[in-house]
Amino acid sequence: MQQKTLGKEPTHDQRNLPPEEALDRLTGDGPFRFEGGTTGCLLIHGLTGTPEEMRYLGDRLHRRMGFTVSGVLLAGHGADASAFQERGWPDWYRSAEQGLLELAETCSPVFVAGFSMGGLIAMALALHHGTTLDALALLATPLFINPYKARLVGMLYGLPGAKAWLRRRWRQAEWEAPPLGKNLMPAERSSAELKWLLRRKGACLTHPTLILQSKRDPSVCRENAIALHNLISSPRKGRILLTRSQHVLPLDLERDQVANEIGRFFLSC
Repeated sequence: MQQKTLGKEPTHDQRNLPPEEALDRLTGDGPFRFEGGTTGCLLIHGLTGTPEEMRYLGDRLHRRMGFTVSGVLLAGHGADASAFQERGWPDWYRSAEQGLLELAETCSPVFVAGFSMGGLIAMALALHHGTTLDALALLATPLFINPYKARLVGMLYGLPGAKAWLRRRWRQAEWEAPPLGKNLMPAERSSAELKWLLRRKGACLTHPTLILQSKRDPSVCRENAIALHNLISSPRKGRILLTRSQHVLPLDLERDQVANEIGRFFLSC
C-alpha cells in the first residue's frame, strides 16, 4: 500500500512518546492522505487544531486496517489561521464535505471520525450525506459545555418518545440557529450555533456510531458521551469511557486503544 502525504508521517520514535511530547513534535499542519484499499476513512480535526492531531490515528488505521485515510484541513485553520475569526461552521463543514466527496469517488465503504468540534462536523456530514458515509466515530465531542445540563438533557433524550418527537420536529427544519453567545468571539459563537442545531437534529442520525470520551477530559465533560448516546437514533452504537487520557484522544496515553477500537468498530460495520 502506498502512502501519499503532505508533510511527514509519524516516526517510530514519535509513536512511543507521552502525549505532551507527541504534541510538541507534530511535523506540519497541512492535509494528508494515506492510500490503502477501497475502504475509506475521513478524519476531521478540532477547533483551532490541524490535521496533524489526527495523523497518528490515520497512520494506525492505514497500516493496521488497510484503510485509505484522508485528513482534511478545515477553513480558517493551519496556514489560513489569520482568517480564523472570519470563518464559521458552514465553512468548516464545506471543507469536510469536499474531503468526504473526494474520498467517496474511489472508496466504499466510507467512514468518518471527528475529534472535538470535528465530531460535530462529522454528525452534520452524516445528516446531509446519509448514503455517502457508513459509520461515525465521535471523539471527545462537545455537545454541551455544562456537565449538569449535559446530564439532564441526556436523561431527557433517553425518555420514551423523546427522539421520535425530535425527529418529527427537526428533520425538515432549516439549518439555522438563533443568534447565540453575543459576548463570544465569532468562531466560538458559530460553534455554539452548531451545537444548538445538533442537540435537536442529532436524533435523526441512524448511522452506526462509536462514541469515545475520557473521564479526565478537562475540556469536554464526560456527560457528553451519555447525551450523545441517548440522542442518536442508530440501532447500533457504542460508548467507550477512557480513564487515563485527557482531551486530545488521538494523541494521548490511550491513543493506541483509541485507534484499535475505531478500526474494529468500522470493520464490523
